[in-house]
Amino acid sequence: MTFAGKAISALIAPASFAIAAVTLIRTNNWAAWGIEALPAKTPATVSFGDLANITATADCLANQIDVEACDPYGRSFQPYVVLPARILNFFNLGLENTGALGIALAATFFLTITALSILIARSWTKSTPQLFAAQSLLALVAISPPSMLAIERGQIEQLTLALVVAALLAFSAKNTTTRYAGSLTSLVATGTKYLSVGMFLPLINRSLFTKANKAVILALALSAVFLLWSISDVLLATDTSGASTPQTTKSAFSVTTLLVTLYSPESVTYKPSAEVLTNWSTIKLASYAIFVALVITWIAILKIRRTSTKNLPTTSGAWILTLGAGGVLLFPYLLGNSHDYRLIFLIPLLTGSLLLSQENKTIGITLTIAAAIAAITSASMIATPNGWELPTPLTIVGDAALMVLLSGITALWATTALSKPTAQTP
Repeated sequence: MTFAGKAISALIAPASFAIAAVTLIRTNNWAAWGIEALPAKTPATVSFGDLANITATADCLANQIDVEACDPYGRSFQPYVVLPARILNFFNLGLENTGALGIALAATFFLTITALSILIARSWTKSTPQLFAAQSLLALVAISPPSMLAIERGQIEQLTLALVVAALLAFSAKNTTTRYAGSLTSLVATGTKYLSVGMFLPLINRSLFTKANKAVILALALSAVFLLWSISDVLLATDTSGASTPQTTKSAFSVTTLLVTLYSPESVTYKPSAEVLTNWSTIKLASYAIFVALVITWIAILKIRRTSTKNLPTTSGAWILTLGAGGVLLFPYLLGNSHDYRLIFLIPLLTGSLLLSQENKTIGITLTIAAAIAAITSASMIATPNGWELPTPLTIVGDAALMVLLSGITALWATTALSKPTAQTP
């Protein structure tokens, strides 16, 4: 495989993302992706609605106004906006800078996708056609509706994504200084979004204690201290976000959205049907039971195929990236509803699973297919200008794929965490 071939392949996903993002930002035609855009509350054409909440809070801090009523859209107070708002206020940035900051976040997102594309190109050992196919699949997921929704909302999780990817790659490095840099990066990531602590999932294993992985232990300790210090804000954010109430897959994802959507009529967009509300407790119990059953099924299959799974590269960059990104999604998935823009973490997960397929074809390809299906069938909120809307059966398939994916991540961690780690080529 030539250097030129690898270099060209690494351009596919970043170029695709740049074209899609720039086009939608310039035209503000987010409905082309099935995304219901918020009205702009700033001079910018694009709303960057969630970012506007942060920049407006920065203005409130500057003017010594109560921050709990600063959201331009009148939404419930989210405590996680205060810390970034304080940083913006320190640099004299506020609501009028929302447009520029939104573009900066999108640029950060672009750089993350570029880095992941380069990682695939550099680490690929199979044929050139397979490399181009892998890069094309990454491109498809990179421009999927969750990615465009994250840009339209100006979601700070674009920054969280970059920090999590940097931290996971640092933790998989051999250089001690790089691993300690990952400790600090992971703390900043936790500071931007609390549930990004799920990134530590692949690192909580036998080697953490037997080999005294000091960089990871430090990272865990720092993030734990931050979360304990912020526990009241964490609980408030969970409560005000509606994480515990039933929602369909049109607006969110969680362990319960599959059955909520399945038992809601096609005309229902965001709020579930009366039947769902009446049987909510039963639906929650059934949803968790299905998830547990899938985890047990995965574990049984992994145990049966022990000869093909005993050499999984549990210390490689591919493994850490796959389970780390999966952990970021798994925690909120089990705890309650999350907005679909968080599914941008499927991008590093898919990157890791593609590389993992070189070590274990069956597991890698299974995770890759599930991640791709989940990404392209999510965040489709409204009909496009041409009147096309993602059929409800496809959204249900996407929810099922996400459940298969995250139950698989759980099973892979559970079956390897106490095993002697196996290091292989990333």
